[in-house]
Amino acid sequence: MKIKRIFRFTMAVIILLALIPDTKGQTFSLTFDLHDLCRKNQIVTYNRQTDCFTENGTKIIRLSENNGYGIAWIRGMEFSDVVIEVDIRAGYEMKNFAAGLAFHGLGNDSLEAVYLGPSGPAAKKNRGSHRLYYVSHPDNTGKGTKNDFHILYDKAFNPLPDSKSWIRLKISVQGDQISAFAGLNADPFLVVERRNRQKAGRIGFWTENMSGGDFANLRISTGPSKGGQ
Repeated sequence: MKIKRIFRFTMAVIILLALIPDTKGQTFSLTFDLHDLCRKNQIVTYNRQTDCFTENGTKIIRLSENNGYGIAWIRGMEFSDVVIEVDIRAGYEMKNFAAGLAFHGLGNDSLEAVYLGPSGPAAKKNRGSHRLYYVSHPDNTGKGTKNDFHILYDKAFNPLPDSKSWIRLKISVQGDQISAFAGLNADPFLVVERRNRQKAGRIGFWTENMSGGDFANLRISTGPSKGGQ
């Protein structure tokens, strides 16, 4: 009986390996059911609460507001070169809204992120507009701390979205270059050189200090980005 069990186990492993595609050198795209991730406990949060709900047929994950930045990591998702797409919106009001995507995460204080947020004091002439930001920690500048990610690059994004409107955010990470697309624009709003030399890591939803945010229609792909959809 023991020999039979070993034989059945060995055959099961062989069949499973035969069914797993070899993705080395290939491109692929995965669209995620966010509510399924919630049900299966595949969302790991830092400094935020999550709520999953459906609105007009769209499955949404909402991150709560709180002091400090917050993250909702997707368990088991680690990539190096990758294209990440998601729809984001404020949900409540735009005043403090600053949300986007975290990637190459090794922990809650070792990651990179691109997010859409309000213009700060350094952008007075664009006050009232929003901007795309790139942050990294550690960033090798000595300016970032555990609870304060130093903004390395930013660029104005217009027109200003309202709290109920979805914005498509796409981030392409290829080697040391990051290209960030917003809306339906075929050209990137922000193209920057990475400051964090971490080669791979986790992917998650990012919210800045005092900001919550809604996230929907997450897609992760390998291969270079082809611009807005």
